[in-house]
Order: sequence, then C-alpha cells, then structure tokens
Amino acid sequence: MPGEILTSGNYLSIIQGTVRKKVDKDTEGAKRRDYEVKDGGETKQGTKYEIIYKNWGGRLVDLIVKDGPYGEVLEIKFPDATLSIPTESRYFQDFAEKIKTAKLDQEITICPYDFEGEGGKKKVGMNIFQGGMENENKLKNYYYDEAEEKWCNGLPQAPKAYDQMKKTDWKIFFATLTNFLLGELEKIKADLENIDVPVVEEEPEGDSATEEEVGMQKDDSKVTMEDVGDALDKSDGVEHIPVQDRPF
Repeated sequence: MPGEILTSGNYLSIIQGTVRKKVDKDTEGAKRRDYEVKDGGETKQGTKYEIIYKNWGGRLVDLIVKDGPYGEVLEIKFPDATLSIPTESRYFQDFAEKIKTAKLDQEITICPYDFEGEGGKKKVGMNIFQGGMENENKLKNYYYDEAEEKWCNGLPQAPKAYDQMKKTDWKIFFATLTNFLLGELEKIKADLENIDVPVVEEEPEGDSATEEEVGMQKDDSKVTMEDVGDALDKSDGVEHIPVQDRPF
C-alpha cells in the first residue's frame, strides 16, 4: 500500500510507469488523462480520471490469470487491491522473473518504471523491493546467475542468434517464454495457499481493468522496429530481450 490505508479491493493498472486507480472526476487528487487506443483498425479516444501512485505494496494474496479482449491478464492480488498486468507486457516478464526470489510471507513493493535511457532507448519494467526501498533490497532475477553471467533455472532461450531470428521465430519463442513463466507462477500460487495471509472479504471497489487500460499497458511497453537492432535491455545490469522487444 502506498503510505496510507485504503479501502478494500481497489483495481489498479500500470500506465506510463506508474500505478493508477480509476476514480470519479470529482475525487480529491484525481488527475485527468486523455487517451487513445487502437482497437483493430479503429482508434478509440476518451478521458479518464485517476489517482497516481509511484508504487504499491503489501503481502501477496493470490495470482490469477484471466483471458480478455486484449489477451491474457495477470491479476496480482493484495489484501487491499488487485493489480492487473497483461502477460504480453514487459511489466509481466519483470514481475514473473523476480517474484521467484521473494519471501512470500513478507510484504513486497512493486515499483514500475518507464523512462528514456542512454541513446534514447526506452526502458520499461518494474523493480520489486522487499525489506526496504534501498537498492540492496531489490529482488534479483531468479533466472539469471550474476556470478556466472548466464541464464539459469530453465528459462527458455532464443533458439538462434538474435540477428537470425525471423518474425515467426520470435512469435514462437515469446509464446514459449510466456507459457513457461505462467507455469512458474502457478507454483507460487500453490505456495501462497499454504501461507496465512490476511484477506479482505469485501467485494472490490470500482471496475476491474478495462480494455483501454489493458491495451494502454501493452502499447505502453512495446518497442518499435527501430529498437530491434538494439534489443538488449540493460536496465538491471542484465542483458536480455524483454518480452515486448519483438521485431514485428
């Protein structure tokens, strides 16, 4: 939770590197956001009012995957909120690769980011903290051995050199990677069932993540064709191709 106790069941999304809750126009602290999102061949426009948070934290209660008009969405459930993340976003890959190193009986804090790095390259993802907000409390990537500088723990790897991968190769690879990470999250979900976590029984406030919010998260974390040649993301000091750095 972001420094204050909120009522149960808030539905949250990640937009432009921040955690957001949709609220009524007259809500204190609400910020207006005009948006447009592509839906097939059409572009939809609209306006939302949101409360914006830098981060969100608490004890994990559950992990639920749901299908929607924009594809699969991971719902990360806290006692007082549900954070929705599309499985095709970089936020999902970062969460899935780092949450494996968390102590599930302790609180975590999710800190998304979206900024322009060196050379104008866009950096999108999330840090997860446990035990404090200092750098040393950042959760490490479970699937990367920093000492050996290599991937580990069964994370699928691209079958060819990156410059030899075709569009179809990337589609197959990222589908394989996403399915692998979803399977790993199922193990965490099972572990959570054996941990005594306080759960709020009241119905969630507001609506679940809308089509626009899910679409925004996916578009927000995509990289264009121009980025493919420089698809190595070093935001965590680890070279890898994020799930949205696809050459199509």
